Amino acid sequence: MKTLILAPFDPESLETLAIDQQFDIVHENWLETGELADPVKLGHRLDQEQFGALVVEGDFLFAETFELASNLVFAGVCRSTVTHIDIDSATKHGVVIANAPARNADAVAELVIGFIFASSRRIVEADRYVNNGSWQSPLDAYTNLRSSEISDKVIGIIGLGAIGR
Repeated sequence: MKTLILAPFDPESLETLAIDQQFDIVHENWLETGELADPVKLGHRLDQEQFGALVVEGDFLFAETFELASNLVFAGVCRSTVTHIDIDSATKHGVVIANAPARNADAVAELVIGFIFASSRRIVEADRYVNNGSWQSPLDAYTNLRSSEISDKVIGIIGLGAIGR
């Protein structure tokens, strides 16, 4: 099946799809091109080049996209949310939408841990304090930037979804 992939993708995975699954793949990573596809132009392109499958990450797929893309039967979304996709229009035009729940769960969990450290140790405040020239005395760190260690704290996790796990 002729497939347009507009999302970042691992080269080995692209090769596996092309060889093992017999997909004719065109890969255009939006991070490299620096732009998202215009939904109407994308619909025209999908139709003109007879793509049957599409994989996006940040691109918007509106009703116009599905109305124009007569060969499209599948759209994969490399995100957990599909709020940028017109699901009703996709359904009306027989396009199956699949997303990637919990795709960034590890990254979000790591970011939360980083925020815990940054908040506890006042890292952002200290950086601003030093870089804007506010540090005037050797005692400033003790008086103006006092923080706390997390070693004696209890941290709880609310919810056991993909991020909490």
